[in-house]
Amino acid sequence: MRLSPTLKRAAVAAAAGIALVTGLSGTAQANPGHDFQNPVSSGCAADAYTARSQALYADGARVGTIELRYSPSCRAVWTRVYSNGSKVDGSTHRNETSTYSGHCINNLWDAGRGQYYCYTLMLDDAGYTSFGEGIAWNSANTRSSNWSATTSY
Repeated sequence: MRLSPTLKRAAVAAAAGIALVTGLSGTAQANPGHDFQNPVSSGCAADAYTARSQALYADGARVGTIELRYSPSCRAVWTRVYSNGSKVDGSTHRNETSTYSGHCINNLWDAGRGQYYCYTLMLDDAGYTSFGEGIAWNSANTRSSNWSATTSY
């Protein structure tokens, strides 16, 4: 059976459309994102930079800093909080889905900065905006800042 030129063009266009849709959905399914993964053990911290930061104060004195970290290769964010005291906590929030990372997963010492810090698990940031929040204590661990947040990124 011979097909008319118009019918042939329609069949080719339909096949191309199916291939395009299949290819796009296949790519999206192949990358599940980085929700709730550890930024250090996943390797995402390697190219990360601080996208937003916010100072933390207690009784007028600076006691720490919140950093919203972003990894371009992983397209993910997480929060890192530094504190003058040994107590520190933070979390990350994705605005569009109200997704919450949970609290910091560790409490570590940064000898270079002379401060304790912690970081949260990551949230996928592809097509979303997120912010970090945190709390820090003074060096005597007697006063804490209020929970404060970075601006969204």
